[in-house]
Amino acid sequence: MRTQKRTKGFTLIELVITVAVIAILATVAFPSFVEQMRKSRRADGRAAVLDVQLKLERYRASNNSYAAGDSDTTLTTIGTTNESQDGHYDIVITWPGGAATNYLVTATAKGGQAADTDCPTLSINQDGTKGPAADCW
Repeated sequence: MRTQKRTKGFTLIELVITVAVIAILATVAFPSFVEQMRKSRRADGRAAVLDVQLKLERYRASNNSYAAGDSDTTLTTIGTTNESQDGHYDIVITWPGGAATNYLVTATAKGGQAADTDCPTLSINQDGTKGPAADCW
């Protein structure tokens, strides 16, 4: 009588079940991962806005007024650029009232971060008022 030798390995049904479980886990985990990435990239925008605010205040301490002008010229004057360090936000300075006594620094999400509908912009003014919402900061 012959004995059948059993081969080692996985059956097709075992592989299909494994792939199905991985697909279900990925479907649940991927949206959470994307949301966490957006939240972590907000730190890039916050840091950029706060850095520009600090440089504007430093300029004012030395010159008795803010470096008013168009946004790009002002950013160059204070020693920074119109983009956040990691490149997820564009930085713009506006002068409410047109005077060099008030400013509003705004970071606008771009690229993949532009899909962040909860906090598409981050801003701060000369009084330290942050926008748009506390959840973004």
